[in-house]
Amino acid sequence: MRLSHRIVAFSFAFVASSNANPIRKSLRFGLRPPMRYVTEPHINSTLTFSAHVDPLEVARAFIQSYTESDYYIRDDSYTDENTGISHVYARQVFRGLEIADGNINLNIRDGDVLSFGDSFFQGSASPLVDSPWMTHATYCAKFTTRSLAPYNMPQIMLSDKPRARDRENWYTLHCTRPLVSVRQAAATDFHKDLNDPRRAVLYFMIAAHPEPLVVEKLAHGFSTTIDRMTVTYDQLSPARRAQRFAIISGLPGTVSPVKAHKAYSQIPTANGTVLHATWRLEVEMAHNWYEAYVSFYDPTAIISAIDWASDSSTHSHGDFFDTLEAEI
Repeated sequence: MRLSHRIVAFSFAFVASSNANPIRKSLRFGLRPPMRYVTEPHINSTLTFSAHVDPLEVARAFIQSYTESDYYIRDDSYTDENTGISHVYARQVFRGLEIADGNINLNIRDGDVLSFGDSFFQGSASPLVDSPWMTHATYCAKFTTRSLAPYNMPQIMLSDKPRARDRENWYTLHCTRPLVSVRQAAATDFHKDLNDPRRAVLYFMIAAHPEPLVVEKLAHGFSTTIDRMTVTYDQLSPARRAQRFAIISGLPGTVSPVKAHKAYSQIPTANGTVLHATWRLEVEMAHNWYEAYVSFYDPTAIISAIDWASDSSTHSHGDFFDTLEAEI
């Protein structure tokens, strides 16, 4: 069934230079939860504050009047000294776990809520246990190499258009090869502990690593690599002190330990939005810095990935992106 709103952005980026350097691999795809932005919010008369009240107190009172959901105030909330506007960010919590894409951002000045944005989960209270219907594999299945086209360029010259071979190489690097490697790894995965984040981290690296020989070694030596990786635990920020995150060392392809913690992701469906438990991963590589979400119940399924290093790297080289976008 076709949903009425756009929920998917699917994009991989690469850098291809004229001297035949390897394609720069960058996974970027994911679901967009329903969002809204209110510029003139209706404020209950009981929520009137003086100009000197702490903006965090104003934010808490507003959110509590707006939703019954649990939440915490994020550490990146701040006040702009030039405008006097406080930007307060809240993250939704469900059954003790944060909803990674469930956010409310409030703009507050002199005790008044000027505007707010909202992507809080409003759907069924029962989390989705089955595999999500949209993953890296299902994204790739929707497209062929003919779907690729340059974008985000002020002007595209004929000489800049990728050749058919470039497109085929791109698709092989981002879709064909990693999906085959993930299936190969799953056949040798004897670690079935759902609470072990190392499996999710290693499956993601098999999909994300740009070097075929490294990927092949990881896929065929999955269990051996798992055994060589170590996990320690630490607390999240004081606002989330009840939840721990894992620090995973020894993952080939990384330049620093991986951070992982459980979180819910919103999954839009034909019957409304549902929640799916995921591992939220922070993976720093030589040329990529990923925030990725991998299914908790099926760690071979990557639900979304953001490469925070992609934009600056690509623009600095003056090259183009390839994009796949779908209306679902």
